[in-house]
Amino acid sequence: MAYGGYLIRFLDFSDPIPNKYIDRSSWSITPIGRRVVESFFDVDGRYHEYQADHKRTKIQFKLREHSEAEHSILMQYFQTLDKVYTRYFNDLTESYSFGWFKIDDPVFRHKKTFDSTIWYEETQITMTEY
Repeated sequence: MAYGGYLIRFLDFSDPIPNKYIDRSSWSITPIGRRVVESFFDVDGRYHEYQADHKRTKIQFKLREHSEAEHSILMQYFQTLDKVYTRYFNDLTESYSFGWFKIDDPVFRHKKTFDSTIWYEETQITMTEY
């Protein structure tokens, strides 16, 4: 299936994370990332590498600067950070893929407060497949 208008969707939710909240230049994906279990050079100087059978995708993006009201909308997606079943656009296959992901703890920074509201800086989201 080709691109369907969104980058990422947590399958516990009926709707994907709206693209308008993602800083588009921050989206990056490392599909089927190799995981080296052990590597070494033998006595003849040849390099050997053993890789895990399971390849892990890594997804990184930033939530754009947003208001307190938008923050309330966004935070519904990040109540669970472990074992998040995710559908994402895989640029390698040019289709959607599925996987279980762990989301690193997001760090929320206040940019400013005025008019009885908080404005948040961009927030880095890093997800690694199990």
